[in-house]
Amino acid sequence: MKAPTALIAISYFAHLVCGEVGPAAVYKPPYRPNKCYGWSEDAFPSTKMFAAAGQTIWDNGAACGRWYQIRCMSPGIGSRCTGKTITVRIVEGKPGFRSPVFSLSQTAGAELYTGTGRVQVEYHQVSSGR
Repeated sequence: MKAPTALIAISYFAHLVCGEVGPAAVYKPPYRPNKCYGWSEDAFPSTKMFAAAGQTIWDNGAACGRWYQIRCMSPGIGSRCTGKTITVRIVEGKPGFRSPVFSLSQTAGAELYTGTGRVQVEYHQVSSGR
């Protein structure tokens, strides 16, 4: 394979391994009302795989409805990564200065890690939850 072709091939798959890194935690119900959709239940995926966006990705509410693929990289004290990669939809904003990048629904958090507290995750935006 020639060098230009190899570079194109590598760059095509780079998004699979080169994401952003930041903290994630679980947040508890109630999940409504929220900053993105108010009282509407329609925005919530039937899988209950959703999250609130922290200041890093909130973008003045533009994050609402975006999908992110998330992988646990480093567990916190008393936590353990499950090894799974999850996909969540942003349905809420928690743009406070101390908020993690993702505040995960309890269902999403249980798929990603066990235990309590924050974990370090790798994430990137994807086109949908499918």
